[in-house]
Amino acid sequence: MLNLKILIIVLIGQFALVPSVSYAYIDPASGSALVSVLVALIAALFLSIKGLYYNITSVLFMPFNIKVEANNPKLVFYSEGAHYWSTFKPVLEALDEKGIEAIYLTSSGNDEGLNFKSNYITSKYIGNGMKAYNFLNRLEADVCAMTTPGLDVLHIRRSKGVKHYCYLPHSPIDLGKYKLYSFDGFDSIFLTGAYQEKSLRALEELRSSHKKKIFYAGCPYMDEMGARLSQVKKNMIPKDNRLKTILLAPTWGKNNILRILSVEQIKKIVSDNYELIIRPHPQSYIAEPELIQNLKDEFEDFSSIKWDDTKDSFESLLRSDLLISSLSGIIFDYAFIFEKRSIIIEFDYDFTGQEANDLPFAIWDIGMIDKVGLRLSVDEIDLITDKISALLNDEDSDNGLTKLRVQNLFNYGKSGKFIANALCEIAEVSKLK
Repeated sequence: MLNLKILIIVLIGQFALVPSVSYAYIDPASGSALVSVLVALIAALFLSIKGLYYNITSVLFMPFNIKVEANNPKLVFYSEGAHYWSTFKPVLEALDEKGIEAIYLTSSGNDEGLNFKSNYITSKYIGNGMKAYNFLNRLEADVCAMTTPGLDVLHIRRSKGVKHYCYLPHSPIDLGKYKLYSFDGFDSIFLTGAYQEKSLRALEELRSSHKKKIFYAGCPYMDEMGARLSQVKKNMIPKDNRLKTILLAPTWGKNNILRILSVEQIKKIVSDNYELIIRPHPQSYIAEPELIQNLKDEFEDFSSIKWDDTKDSFESLLRSDLLISSLSGIIFDYAFIFEKRSIIIEFDYDFTGQEANDLPFAIWDIGMIDKVGLRLSVDEIDLITDKISALLNDEDSDNGLTKLRVQNLFNYGKSGKFIANALCEIAEVSKLK
């Protein structure tokens, strides 16, 4: 906050030195400099007011804050939503086995973690929105671990009562796909694979920011899904005569595949003797409900087209033989856990506002497309049925996916225990500070 005040004073001083008499002409260089000064001043004022706003609301909301019944606990975890429980669960189970006390905080009232049975782990719902932010901004702990990026940039600020902040991975994607400055506020980062280290170090060097401690952790939710798959496979009955099943799992918004695939193209897919599962992105039901409803009405009489509206994608991933999606984390779930390949529809990549926009190299995800499936540009969408047939009839298409997982994912099947042990070490070091 002090640096912002100094910046504001300097900028105001620059304006004070501008002559009071103005003339009709401003040369381009001066105009550009003036615009830059105005933008910097506005940004500085905004951040200063934002900081003041949080200070005031912290005091106003203080009487309503939920108290953590522990004196400066060693380990605190924060989850912003119920869908992150599969990331935290393996870590908390490992801590429970070790008899290590920890507190699990969540902003979701229906988080399964609230029902976690343990003599050592305490779970609490702290509300959401401003109530949660004010609570977290006054938190006291040796270590706070979270899956929420943007610490000290967005709503959650570094609390003076927390000695060490850790970022836990919840997706096997390049760090370049996150918003700008997502990781600058953390003390340590747990990585899913070496490709994330490459991006992190490049961003630190580019911004001359502090070098964060890294841990080669892995991806806990993938361990959970993998263990679940192993258990299900033991009881699966092979269905040799069933139709091949295609899972269409698009993202939402302008790059929604359902916007570029015509009704006739979708009908052509099922007419080729395939079953089709359409699993829209959850945000589609909020941002583009008319699109989804129109398609459901259009295919109402097609028994070979199923809609998956469930929160859990596991059954559809298990049941399908081929995935059609875009560049997202689900294609790596499909390749690394289920060991199946995908058709990836390539849109024009726009990384504005994301870390990738600052990186001097292409993100890992783009280079992996040809290794986990077949790429298909939007202009080639008419070839989709041919690509489906080619991939499903290629008996060797799934070969090499296990090796690919080993090369790109740390500690598969045991990342929860690794993270738990590392957090205990961090807590001991932080306690001595």
